[in-house]
Amino acid sequence: MLQGYHRLGYLLRMLLSFIRFLSRGLVLSLILASVSLAAGEQNTKWEEFRSFYDTGKYQEAIQSLKRHPSNDANYFYNLGNTYYRLGQFGLATAYLEKSNRTRAHDPDIQQNLSLAKAALSKQIGEDRIDPASGWIESISDNAPLDEIRGILGLFAFVLTLLWIRSYYKSRSLKRTLLQPAGLLGLLALAITASLYLIQRLNASSPPAVAVTAESIRSGPGEQFIELTRIEPGMKIRLLEKSAKSGDEAWQQIRYSKNSIGWIKESSLLPL
Repeated sequence: MLQGYHRLGYLLRMLLSFIRFLSRGLVLSLILASVSLAAGEQNTKWEEFRSFYDTGKYQEAIQSLKRHPSNDANYFYNLGNTYYRLGQFGLATAYLEKSNRTRAHDPDIQQNLSLAKAALSKQIGEDRIDPASGWIESISDNAPLDEIRGILGLFAFVLTLLWIRSYYKSRSLKRTLLQPAGLLGLLALAITASLYLIQRLNASSPPAVAVTAESIRSGPGEQFIELTRIEPGMKIRLLEKSAKSGDEAWQQIRYSKNSIGWIKESSLLPL
C-alpha cells in the first residue's frame, strides 16, 4: 500500500512539473511575441519619422513623432533636432534639455543643446534663458551630483578603512583624525553632505522649460494681472502650489530670482 502511495505521489509530482514547464513555455512565447510586436511597431514609427526628416518635411516629421509620444531620450532628442531645423530654437532648447536630463553625458545631445541655446540667446538674450536659477540651483542642474557623491562616498569609505587601521596602531583617536588621511576623509564627508543639501534645496523648486509663449499672471487664472511673458526655451522654477481655474491647471512658478507668478501647466515641460 505504501509503495502504491509513493508511486502516486511521484506521478503527481511529474505531472505538476510538466504543467509548470508548459506554462513557462507559453508565458515565454507570449513575451517574445509581444517584444517582437513592440520592436516592429517601433521600427515602423522610426521609419516614418526618418523618411519625413530626410526629405526636409520637418512639420510632418514632428507630427509623426507626436502621434507616438514617449518619455525616452531619443524621442525628445529627435523633437529638439527637428525644431532646430525649423528655426524654432526655443522649442529645440526645451526638448534637448529634457533629452539631456533623461540621458546624461551623451555628447551628441550636449553638443546640439549648446547649439540650440546659442541660437536662442541671439533671439531673446542670454540673460532670459535661465533668469530664475540661483548659483546653487545652476550647479545642481548642470553638475552630475549623484555621481560626485558616489565617488566621494567611495573615497570616504576607503579612508575610513585607513582610519581604523591607523587607530588600531596608535590607539589615539586624535592622532588618527589629524593625520592627512583623516583630514581628507573629513573633507570628503563635508563635501558629500553639502552636495546632498544642494540637491534637497533644488528638489524644493525643480526646473521646467516653457514650450509655448505664455503670460505669467499674479494668480491662477486669466482674470489675474499679467506680470510678464515667457518665451519657449526659457527655464523657470516650479513651486509647490498648483490650482485649477475652469478646465485649466495652473502652476505657481519663480520666473526670476525674486519674482513669483502663475502660469498654465500645459505651457511647461518639467525637467
